[in-house]
Amino acid sequence: MYLTGLSIRQVANRTGWSWGRVRARLLRAGVTRPSGLAVHLARANDLRVTTRLRSLVDGLLLGDASIEAGYHTGRLRISQSGDRQKWVPLLQTQLLELGVISRLRIKSGGEVIIHGKACLRKQSTVLTTLAYQWFLEQRQRWYPDGEKVVPQNVDLSPVSLAAWVCGDGNRVCQGYRIEFCTDGFPPINVLWLAKELKDRFGWLPTVTNRNRIQIGHQADRDTLVSLIRSLVPDCFQYKLDLRESSLKLYGHKDELAALRQQGWSIDRLADHFGMSRSGVYSALVRLGLTGYHVTKNHPGATRNGLAGIGNRRQGQNVPGTG
Repeated sequence: MYLTGLSIRQVANRTGWSWGRVRARLLRAGVTRPSGLAVHLARANDLRVTTRLRSLVDGLLLGDASIEAGYHTGRLRISQSGDRQKWVPLLQTQLLELGVISRLRIKSGGEVIIHGKACLRKQSTVLTTLAYQWFLEQRQRWYPDGEKVVPQNVDLSPVSLAAWVCGDGNRVCQGYRIEFCTDGFPPINVLWLAKELKDRFGWLPTVTNRNRIQIGHQADRDTLVSLIRSLVPDCFQYKLDLRESSLKLYGHKDELAALRQQGWSIDRLADHFGMSRSGVYSALVRLGLTGYHVTKNHPGATRNGLAGIGNRRQGQNVPGTG
């Protein structure tokens, strides 16, 4: 394994031995690697790096992907469990079209010990690429001091945003927000990334107290979805099924008025139009249709409107967003 270009640490990880034991065994056996061999292997497996490949890899690294480093090469690795396993073979094909060869393996589930605690691990599908010199460069870019951070020149194109949503995006707050699980990055790095999204797209993201980025404004969500909808595979299209604002009902004013006259409750209207109660109530107020039993008969209503409805924004504002 060592003579194929793997580092001592990679050999140790695969054999389950310590780094010192692998090194001692190699020295005892007199195994040395010619100085030019690893460089030759890296060049033999070098890539034609395109803009799309850079964008895809940056998007994956914004999520759960990682890079294993050797002496002269690196390998991209990503693991997905549960229903998300369907994405991994699609990703393998996408990488292959860009010249990156990879392999898949199934990692069985079961009970594992993590930091002294017993945890139940789900079955997962792991993608690992061949060793390429370019991935070592990306390792140095994303792990400058051994800790994963977002580089200042990170790609935030539609391709990278789509990969980010697939890998680490979630539909939260009943579909009124899309959340990126950035809690693995340092907090100051996450604040910087949120500000980059504001500067590049004009969005108003928030950073939650869990160190995650959320896109909540209707116009921002619509822009994000329009940018990446065609790039997200079918297995992850549900992440883009976000709620629509009260503006959706503006084109249904006559229908809305007729249904209210028939005594439809706000709950029933919300189910009918696929919206929240607060979204329906907001539309009724803006369209001047609040006279139809809205504040009189609805069980959740008060004199001033629906109880408990209002803007409940979670988290802290990103500097510069107000």
